[in-house]
This record gives sequence, structure tokens and C-alpha cells, in this order.
Amino acid sequence: GYRNVGLGYESLFENKSGLKCQNKYEQAGKTWKNCNASFNVIYLLSDYKGLITFSETELPMKNQWKYQIRIVLNEERAKVARQNPYDASLNPLGKILTKHNASLKCQYDAFSEYCAMVEKSGDTDQALYRWTKDTLADPKKVEKFVQSFTFYLDDNEVYEKHRADLLEGDLTSLVKNGPIESIQKHDTNPSKNPQPPSKYLKSNKKN
Repeated sequence: GYRNVGLGYESLFENKSGLKCQNKYEQAGKTWKNCNASFNVIYLLSDYKGLITFSETELPMKNQWKYQIRIVLNEERAKVARQNPYDASLNPLGKILTKHNASLKCQYDAFSEYCAMVEKSGDTDQALYRWTKDTLADPKKVEKFVQSFTFYLDDNEVYEKHRADLLEGDLTSLVKNGPIESIQKHDTNPSKNPQPPSKYLKSNKKN
């Protein structure tokens, strides 16, 4: 298999055909699992940073890529949204969340939870952890990610394009004239997702 971290999920590539979705990933006492057997990929949802790499033989076709919507809020509204995205000061954001069966996750909180989970496991000798840890130590980056929120639809961090388009359409009217500063649409196209800088790839383990 081939394992990596993707747009908030880990991907386990298998060469076997007819793969069944049986793998589980435990996080904070909750099990998440989602399977796309069309190209033998198991997505193990984990809430983390936007990185993804596909093996050449198992690249999904363009129409199979998943999408994700993120928004940026101003400082004050971000504080509110981290506590209660349905707060009246954010209206009509709450109505849109309900309409799309969606939830919001602050990227800073997601990164912090990831680091805490890795530290608890003791498996800190990995590039993604080192990169994320440095990100959280940079005040300018913290300011950016505290104001950035990811939309989950049906508890999924990436979803079909038509659902992302519908959500984006409903959010557009809230930009500038509402609580939203900006909207971003991301996808799982590997060419658009950054990898950890080379300085994070070197193992810290002593031989």
C-alpha cells in the first residue's frame, strides 16, 4: 500500500481489486471511515492539513476528484464561529449550515488537534508533524489559520463537486456584505496540493 496525508484525510492505496472498506482510524475516541473503491482508495478522515500525493498507477480521473470549501472570517467573527457558528451575529451562516447538513472546523484547531494526537501516540518523527508544529509556532500563520474555516458536509471534509458548487453559491452573497471575508474552493488534484518543504523530510531519529 501507499499511505499519505490528504485534504484532511489519510489515504491508503492498495493494489488489490475489490477492496472492502474495513479499515478504521481512531481520533479522540471517534471512528471515521469512508471508502471509495472505484480506484482502490480508502480515505481515513483525520482533520488535517491540505496535502495529498497519489501513486501514478492509481491517480483518480479528474471527475473523481473531491472538493472542499473554506471561508475566511474577520478576527471578531472567527472568535464567535469557533465557539458557535450558529450565533446570530453570523447570520445567515447558520441557515446555510443547516441547509447543507454542514459543520465548520477552524483550521488552527484542526492543526492543534493533529499535533496533540501525534504527540500522544509518540510518533512525532514525521514530516507533516514537524511542518505543522512549526506552523503553529509562527504568529503570522496562526493569525491566518485562526480565521480560516473548513466546511464539512455530512461529516466529510471533501465531497462531490456539485455539492461544493451549491455550497459556494449560497455563501457568495455573504462575502463582504455578510460575515465572510473570502471563499476558497480546493480539490484533491495532487498538482495543486503542496508537500512538506525538504527541511522537514529528514528524520530526527538517531541510527
